[in-house]
Amino acid sequence: ASASKPRSWLSKNAMSSGQAPIPRQGYGLALVDANVFLHGGHTGADYATLNDMYVLSPENKLWTDITDLVTGDVPLPRSYFGFVPVGDAIFLFGGYRCNQCNMYDDLFKFWPSAMRWDKLSPSGSRPGGRSQAAYGSLGTKMYMHGGLGCGGSGFPCPRNDLWVFDTQSN
Repeated sequence: ASASKPRSWLSKNAMSSGQAPIPRQGYGLALVDANVFLHGGHTGADYATLNDMYVLSPENKLWTDITDLVTGDVPLPRSYFGFVPVGDAIFLFGGYRCNQCNMYDDLFKFWPSAMRWDKLSPSGSRPGGRSQAAYGSLGTKMYMHGGLGCGGSGFPCPRNDLWVFDTQSN
């Protein structure tokens, strides 16, 4: 029998250079074509909502701020949104602006190769605005479950619904 290698975490902070993102929470992180893309979120101290975009090249151990290079229909600043890689693109859904109960229900597609955002307008029914949902993908489909939406009183209320978005047919 062969001995298996122990699994461990490796800190990339000590191994990366360039323009690293500021500390944040509620942001999106996705891997596409061997690059790690980071978008949005908010700062911890003053809850300032961010709308920046960074890319990390793990091979070169280099962070790059690409905020000013990104074009198209850039989403409004937000936190706790879905940021789901499917194929060669990243899909962003929902989220909210800190210190407001303004849950977004919009959908965007980011093309890393072109550094461009497109706002999508799918046909048919669509999920209500929310933050902090769980997301995943399988093949060309993006899955979303639950999260927090705004109730009739304006306070966040948990959701228990499942939605599937087919990225090829929409």
